[in-house]
Amino acid sequence: MFRLSNRQHYSINDARRNLIHSACTKAGPSLHQLNRIGRLINDLERDALHEEVLRTQGALHTRTRYDRNGRLSQKTLHYQQVAREVLPLLQKDYQYDASDNLVAEILTQTQRPGANRPATAANDDNLIGRFHNQSSTGKSYQGSAQYGYNPVEQIQSMHRSSPASLGQHIESLNYDPAGNLFDGYRVNGLIKHNRVHVYQDKRYRYDRFGRLSEKRIGSSRIQHFEYDAEHRLICIRQQQGSMAQRIVFNYDPLGRRISKQVYNNDASEPSNRTLFHWQGLRLLEEVHDGRPSLYVYADLGSYEPLARVDGKPGSEAIYYFHTNLAGLPEQLTDTDGTTVWHSEYQAWGRTRDEWHDHQPGREQNLRFQGQYLDRETGLHYNTFRFYDPDVGRFTQPDPIGLAGGLNLYHYGPNPAQWVDPLGLQRCKNLPNGQTVSEFERSLAFLPPAERVPVVRGMADQVARSRSWTRAKKVERLNNGRTVYTDGKYYYSLDTQHGRFEKIDMKKGKHLGEVDMNTSPIPNSLDPSGKHDLRVR
Repeated sequence: MFRLSNRQHYSINDARRNLIHSACTKAGPSLHQLNRIGRLINDLERDALHEEVLRTQGALHTRTRYDRNGRLSQKTLHYQQVAREVLPLLQKDYQYDASDNLVAEILTQTQRPGANRPATAANDDNLIGRFHNQSSTGKSYQGSAQYGYNPVEQIQSMHRSSPASLGQHIESLNYDPAGNLFDGYRVNGLIKHNRVHVYQDKRYRYDRFGRLSEKRIGSSRIQHFEYDAEHRLICIRQQQGSMAQRIVFNYDPLGRRISKQVYNNDASEPSNRTLFHWQGLRLLEEVHDGRPSLYVYADLGSYEPLARVDGKPGSEAIYYFHTNLAGLPEQLTDTDGTTVWHSEYQAWGRTRDEWHDHQPGREQNLRFQGQYLDRETGLHYNTFRFYDPDVGRFTQPDPIGLAGGLNLYHYGPNPAQWVDPLGLQRCKNLPNGQTVSEFERSLAFLPPAERVPVVRGMADQVARSRSWTRAKKVERLNNGRTVYTDGKYYYSLDTQHGRFEKIDMKKGKHLGEVDMNTSPIPNSLDPSGKHDLRVR
């Protein structure tokens, strides 16, 4: 382990014109440090492959380990002032199957007060590393989350367990051949044209464009959806008993949501209003009833939240995100290491259990990467679409059309390792937790001497996860180029761009490029023969 040096600095302005300074490395756009007007927000250390191994968040240190395949294997959480040999406050161990699917998370929490805060009934909830309702005995307790998958990597079961006194949560999920969730053992007309009409106690209706137009929840709540000419959701009218609400959304010319206003009953003035400010296609800041919250992310181009800065200049409070493998926030802590918010979720992102302290603004609304929870409706805003966690799918067809796949409402096979930050195109995380775009961006500024071993290491991980073998004979015929095969095609490694050249096995003809997730790169076919291989 070493601390990266030779930093490069860049700055961005938040919506209040306050500078946020970031330090990176000349080796590439890997975030090293973030500070705001001289105040440290985060400090990160990375290994020789530029993977994060240590994160400093206020009073807490998070150490990360990887297995021989480059997959995240363990996270441990310590107080900074406590010696490393002392048991961590929290330890998470990750287990995978042969296809790199996450099958288990083992959570160990040491039951002791931290940072000189004695355990009391009043603060049991906001001591990090504690199962609720467990006394501070100095012992450790274990919980786990276990996941089951079908042959196409769809999550079929989730089993969460905690100490016996805290119970367990079990989910079983069924899918039709197109990947739509359905309740029971037969579809029985509940899904038509990939549009779910009935799921559990929910009833759905769609307009002629395939957009969700009505949702009924139980027997007392109904929601109606209105869209503009660009297929953007602009208003939700909902009724529950005698209470009526109208939630209105406004967008900028780039399609980014810039405001949300909530009207109760027939009021002409909103009861609350939230403004949203953007940095590119990432949410930079929200201002809710005059209270600003600035978001900081884990890396350049990443949608995984790292920290949140609340308050106006001169009176800011910094909070730190603790996320799961897919970047879903599970806990928010302050600079003392005290929990101010935590949440548990069902398999597809619906909140199952949530707690936050009673101070204003301590709610936390970020969900899957790129998603923002609208608490009024239960939907997640996902930049170019809305996502419904009740049924694990989008409410509108994919704006990119058939390029989005055969099921235009589909989020992905499973939410443990697949992300869709913009609501446009899902992608699976690589074995080290990065998305393909993050991996390719990280190569951009690496010199060849560093880039080539990084790409080869990732290619070996991908090959092992897909049971590819090295085509040694073909490698000898082509001056030692690195070539893999799945028995149907050859995959010649492109160490410059971090991709594979897909090759016909019989004739050696170039068929185009694929990324590290073997997704085709558009317009990458080279008919000139320059990238063909000799195969005999």
